[in-house]
Parts: sequence; structure tokens; C-alpha cells
Amino acid sequence: MVEKNEKLLRISALNAHNVREPLSRIQGIVQLYEVFDDKACREELLPKLKQSSEEMDQVLQEVIKMATTELNQLKATEL
Repeated sequence: MVEKNEKLLRISALNAHNVREPLSRIQGIVQLYEVFDDKACREELLPKLKQSSEEMDQVLQEVIKMATTELNQLKATEL
């Protein structure tokens, strides 16, 4: 039971950190986008927004894969 809780805490901490980073960048870019009227500046921000959203998608996929693997391992040890 202790091992199970430790693994779940590790997954939770990793999720929070890895997801928070690209999400913070996305939020910052959106705020800048709303402030700047300059077309060139907006054209510079859009690719950064796309890159951060793609990174967040990748992180979420990795987190889901890791969590699924960990949970399957925990289930296997219970059998």
C-alpha cells in the first residue's frame, strides 16, 4: 500500500510540473497577443503559441502513458 501511494504521489508531482510549464507559456503568450496590435509581433507570437501547445500535448501523452504503465504494474502486483 505504501509503495502504491508513493508511485501515485510521484505521478501527481510529475504531472503538475510538466503540464504547468507549457501551460504558463501559453497563458503568457495569450496575454501578450491581446495587448499587442502590431501585426509583426502577433505573427511572432503565434508560432510560439503553437509550439507550446504541441509541447503540452506531448507532455500529456507521456504522463498518460506513464500513469497507465504504473497503474498496470500496481494491478499486476496485487494479483
